[in-house]
Amino acid sequence: MSILFARVAVENTAYHFDRTFDYLVPEALLEQAKPGCRALVPFGAGNSQRLAMILEISPEKKTQNEMKQVVAVLDEAPLLTSEAISLVYWLKDRCFCTLFEAVKLLLPAGINVRLKTEYTLVQGKAQEMETFSVEERTVLQYLAGCSRPVEREKLLKATGLPVESTAPEKLFKRGFLQKTGAAVRQIKDAAQKMVRLTDEEPLSKLTPKQRAVCRILQEAGSASLKEVCYFAGVTPAVVNTLVTKGVACYYETEIYRNPYDQVQNPVVQQELLLSDEQQSAYQHLLAQYRSGMGGVSLLFGVTGSGKTSVFMRLIDEVLADGKQAIVMVPEISLTPQSLARFHQRYGRRVAVFHSGLSLSERLDEWKRVRRGEVSIAVGTRSAVLHHLITWAWSLWMKSRSTLINRSFATLSCAGCCKISMCIP
Repeated sequence: MSILFARVAVENTAYHFDRTFDYLVPEALLEQAKPGCRALVPFGAGNSQRLAMILEISPEKKTQNEMKQVVAVLDEAPLLTSEAISLVYWLKDRCFCTLFEAVKLLLPAGINVRLKTEYTLVQGKAQEMETFSVEERTVLQYLAGCSRPVEREKLLKATGLPVESTAPEKLFKRGFLQKTGAAVRQIKDAAQKMVRLTDEEPLSKLTPKQRAVCRILQEAGSASLKEVCYFAGVTPAVVNTLVTKGVACYYETEIYRNPYDQVQNPVVQQELLLSDEQQSAYQHLLAQYRSGMGGVSLLFGVTGSGKTSVFMRLIDEVLADGKQAIVMVPEISLTPQSLARFHQRYGRRVAVFHSGLSLSERLDEWKRVRRGEVSIAVGTRSAVLHHLITWAWSLWMKSRSTLINRSFATLSCAGCCKISMCIP
């Protein structure tokens, strides 16, 4: 059996104490534990469970912390790429933040989890109430009437105890309570209920409505429950009966919560005609991109002078090379008109990030980016943190005065300008 260690960043560590910690990966988790996945680990003298991000898997233990095991791996696939993990270390070195705070910066808020602690009463232990404090007796009496585990927050609220009460933890340490922990996602994935026929032969004794449902499923292969009921003119009870008889079955498929779901891909992409000045700027920026060296350029022009057209021609070149682009726009400039311009040209290949989206919508846009389903990310400065797989060009579109600080340049821009960053 191979022995592997997970080098992790732990949540809620003090800044002066923050570093990576090594944990032994148990045999049952060897296949799941990968760099970029979140995990639950015991931490501190009390071994309370903490959320952690796996930054590295190594056959050697390099840190000096006490040997402990990973409790659980929370993600089926890594959330961070190797480049994003490198960025976590860079942010820790350059900014006043912990490693896990840098990790959270690279993830959408909707994917965050919270740790849930639940308590149950240990049966069969003699309990002399005189030996307990008033708070402890209140907790024991309440849990005695509960048949299921009770979450800590609910337990304290139901018993009228303060949030900082230590009564449940004291009872756990004395062996009167059992404590369990779990990680709960803030925002769950959206799913749609689907129907399809099974391999079973349709029964001869089917009602006309049931036969209508079978005909639709034979033609379509599968469809959502809502669509089946609409086109067959039946209620869900008819489909439920077919499922009970084994003729059909339900399954779920993930769907995106996309406020721009009505956007369609263009049938034909119109050619952008540039003026002589636009063409000159385009050729300069294209040569910079083709050089593969990276760099920064400033495109100056008044409002309506055609700067966006130049950038769209550059984006066309980037997409033709099979790469992706990020367009960073100030929140005030993310108008429906500006987004419509990108949607009209690039259709559903555009992901949008701004404060007007709900947590669930931002989460699903992030998933589209991570799965390589989009070619262009349009959003505020935070869009640069949503790592595209083949990111090649970043555009900062800004009007009026601004100061842009980057690791490789500090640009003070007056008037109307747009910044082009070529990524090698």
